[in-house]
Amino acid sequence: MRTCYRLNFLSIVFGLICAATTSYAQNSLLASGQWLKIGITQSGMYQITPAWLSSLGIKASQIGVYGHEIGELPQSNAAQRPTDLQAIPFLKQGDKILFYGEKFPHHYCDTTFYFIRLDDPSPKPITELSASSMTNTPALDYGYSHFHYEPESYNLLQSGREWLGDGFFGQVNRTIQYPLSDYKTGIPSLLSGKLASSSFSPGTFTFNIPGNTIAPLTFPATTGGRYDQKAFVQSFSASVYPEIKDQNWIWNLAYTNTTGSGYIDYIDLQYPRKFNATNENPHYILPNKTDSTFSISIQNKQSNHGVWVKIPGKSWQNASSLTFNKIAPGAELLIFDTTKGADPLTGEIIPNQNIRADSTSELLIITSPSILPAAQLLASYKSAKGIMAKAYSTKEIYHEFSAGKTDVTAIRDFIRSKKPKYVLLLGDATVDYKGINKVATAIERQNYVPSYESRESLQPLQTYVSDDFFGLIADNQGEWLEGNEAMNEPISVGIGRIPARSFEEANTVVNKLISSETRALLQPYRFAWLADDGDANIHVQDAEDFARLIPEAYQVQKTYIDQFPQEVNNGFYTSAAGKKASLELFNRDADFIHFLGHGSESAWTDEKVITNNEIQTLKNSRHLPLLLTATCQFGRFDDPNQLSGAELSLLSNQGGAIGLISTTRPVFQSSNYLFGQAFYRQLVNHLNDKNYRLGDLFRDAKNDSQSGVINRNITLLGDPTYPLPWNHQALTIRLDTLPSGTIQGQTTPSIDGEIRLFYFGEDTPMQTLGTKTDKFSYLKSGDLMAINNAKVEKGKFTLANVPAAKLKWTARTATETYGGGMRSIVKLTSETKEVIAPVLTASLLNETDPLACSPNPLLQIKISDASSLRLVGPKGEKALISINDTLEIPFSDVFIPELGNSKQGTVTIPFESLAPGLYKIKANCFDVHTNQGFCSFEFRVSADNKEQGSLQIYPNPITERTNFSFLQEKRWTSYRYKLKIYSNLGKQMLEKTGMIPGSDSVNQTFSIEWSTAEKSQLDFINYYQIEITYDDGTPFRSFSGRIGNIK
Repeated sequence: MRTCYRLNFLSIVFGLICAATTSYAQNSLLASGQWLKIGITQSGMYQITPAWLSSLGIKASQIGVYGHEIGELPQSNAAQRPTDLQAIPFLKQGDKILFYGEKFPHHYCDTTFYFIRLDDPSPKPITELSASSMTNTPALDYGYSHFHYEPESYNLLQSGREWLGDGFFGQVNRTIQYPLSDYKTGIPSLLSGKLASSSFSPGTFTFNIPGNTIAPLTFPATTGGRYDQKAFVQSFSASVYPEIKDQNWIWNLAYTNTTGSGYIDYIDLQYPRKFNATNENPHYILPNKTDSTFSISIQNKQSNHGVWVKIPGKSWQNASSLTFNKIAPGAELLIFDTTKGADPLTGEIIPNQNIRADSTSELLIITSPSILPAAQLLASYKSAKGIMAKAYSTKEIYHEFSAGKTDVTAIRDFIRSKKPKYVLLLGDATVDYKGINKVATAIERQNYVPSYESRESLQPLQTYVSDDFFGLIADNQGEWLEGNEAMNEPISVGIGRIPARSFEEANTVVNKLISSETRALLQPYRFAWLADDGDANIHVQDAEDFARLIPEAYQVQKTYIDQFPQEVNNGFYTSAAGKKASLELFNRDADFIHFLGHGSESAWTDEKVITNNEIQTLKNSRHLPLLLTATCQFGRFDDPNQLSGAELSLLSNQGGAIGLISTTRPVFQSSNYLFGQAFYRQLVNHLNDKNYRLGDLFRDAKNDSQSGVINRNITLLGDPTYPLPWNHQALTIRLDTLPSGTIQGQTTPSIDGEIRLFYFGEDTPMQTLGTKTDKFSYLKSGDLMAINNAKVEKGKFTLANVPAAKLKWTARTATETYGGGMRSIVKLTSETKEVIAPVLTASLLNETDPLACSPNPLLQIKISDASSLRLVGPKGEKALISINDTLEIPFSDVFIPELGNSKQGTVTIPFESLAPGLYKIKANCFDVHTNQGFCSFEFRVSADNKEQGSLQIYPNPITERTNFSFLQEKRWTSYRYKLKIYSNLGKQMLEKTGMIPGSDSVNQTFSIEWSTAEKSQLDFINYYQIEITYDDGTPFRSFSGRIGNIK
């Protein structure tokens, strides 16, 4: 899309009709009064009449018209722009008004909006142009009119803001026809445009214009390479003398090629037209090239015709006199019938608003109107946690900053006015905001929060989509040049996006975030690197470089595809073992996963160890990792034709990921490496800063790794205020052996709370298989051997046994979490030798009959021994829980030691949605003397279990607090409840309502507290009825039954 001729004239005077600075109005005009928002899709004279207002059910006392006299806002922060809605001149005629509505070219919106104040205390009707007293002035009888043709049908890369149209497929000849009535003969027209060719052989556009000659345009061939130029464009411009027949000008445009396609970007005609009051097009550009004094003559002008003039730097003025004095070049003229006007296309009453006057917040959440309730829920939660947050709808922002039009710069200008630390864009985005391809549903289109699409749309490695644009808030930023002119510009705001397409998806992720923030880590944080094979081991080497940057206080997991056997079928490699290991990272082995290698929107590695199919089947709701994916396009969020793997991971209501830093377009290993270095450098520099959040890390890593437009393709999909789970207060410990043999520890700083100590074995030398490239040697981290849990009082704690190992620790008080470092324990403390194996006892906590249980049993295994427990045997065997001899869960993932007792602990596993049938559980564990204990346990899930439609109430009879539990189909869904309690005679005794927050379990549980007065109203035996609805009021389930009460 180009900026059309109409805007070229406006640009001359832009700084005069808009604000002289980039400061913003303190209050919006929309803060008071009654307002009607109207939309138009064609330029012309529009009217507001009592009859039309009545059709909308409204009346007006005194009308004013407001809007913007420009189209798309300028990107540069230094450029002038309106500071608020501007008064639009109008002509009052009896009980109606007339104004000139203008449709501007726009990348994001085809509708121009105007705001009608229905009770305007000081409307601004059109003013009178000062009449010239001069006589014998030159007379003009023509001005220039304009035809702009810009079909938008094809975005060849589904990227960038430029669209093409009118495909010439093969040898095609198109007829171009213009209606040119009132043409001023003898004066040339200007014909210009831009054409495109996408072909493996050279293509040619030929102009066949009677009486005129324009040289053919010849285009080079494209290579067809995946990352090579998709098409070439050329512009043309020529003076022509149209040969008009029957008031029409007809000519032909031909494309010659047999292997590709040609396209029209736009064709523009500026032609001289005689002033004629009866012509349907009222708009002219006056032809003078210098300040001039002249009169105009208008054919067929009657008393009912109006003439308006717009001098550069001013708004429209009425011209009662047709003699003009010193008119600057670029002045515009309207000639119209004052008795005629079109009704607006749409009309909508809007409420008052004044977001300009709001105080700033640390976090701004920007979303669509229909998703706003979910944004407000998150804002309330964040504010309660100490991060002041406010939620705004895009509609509010557009009203005050772009006169209602969708515009990415309006959002950026709003952010500039508030200067927050973080911005969360809660909504999906698309490359197709005008709905040209009709792929997205109406609901999805309503919920878009736009992102910045590059100007470049034909070069795969130079085109991009980026939310970084919203963080370019310095006065000298915003233009964001591309190609050879691209500059590295730092972003000042931590920006994230949740690409939700609906309120349901948004609400799911909001509850997912809230639930995840409240979940405590059971081990030192686990960083994992999943590296692709091939490419001379460059991805593995990068993973090794990054892993070395992580302090020893954390766990390191290396999963390299070349360490697993691969199968070959028809020349394609797969790896079942590699796929299993990759999925285990999501399910339990890693808290942070950094993938390095080849990929796409829907898969990692050529072996496809992770695909969108696997992502959609993940059930890891209690273990949601953060992801950094250094691969092509996995994080693409603006393609309406498909959901990327990153989107599926974040939006999943069964598991997936809690947040991702990912890429939206093709990227290079070299730029990924630069970002990775900056990421870990910033991570390590802020390990003890609890106020340093995901958005801070993302912002600083991007600013520290600028590498042209490729860097702009890295995006944060997630909450920028998400607390970094590896960040903690530093804690060191000293261990001393007392005369009794007991180990006493001392913490610095001195705390009161609980410390958990983790003992790891030595690192193991490993080597990849070398399936596609040379073998690679590396070290695998040692296994977790044992866990101790001790109470800390005034900084002191005691331990009965400390094995020779690498010791790491975490600690927690009532208000703070701590982490430490690593120290090697080289001397093993002794315990009296014994040969009795650990005792393991299994049971189901929530079932009365193990042979007829629900699909969601809660398995608990208690382990005890006369000596300290160990999770690894003498030959490296691991303590495991086996289910049906297929699924194995290491004790190290789920074992919780008893506080202050290294000889006892428990394992709790919540099963969910099990299929009917028999389940066989086996478990083993060791003690410090290498004795191994076993247990076996069976339970059967009943095929006719009724729990799916039941409500569990406990305790029943009720006490001061009662828990209610039911099964939900989608995790992290929030609900509302209405509980009514009736007597035996059917009399309603009590009614309670409330919210049920989203949960990461299929068992949704909520609690109700009863006051003494409420309990006194109830009988011993009562009946309840509870209605549960979704957050938007849609019914979910209803339950009824008996509920007891002990007085």
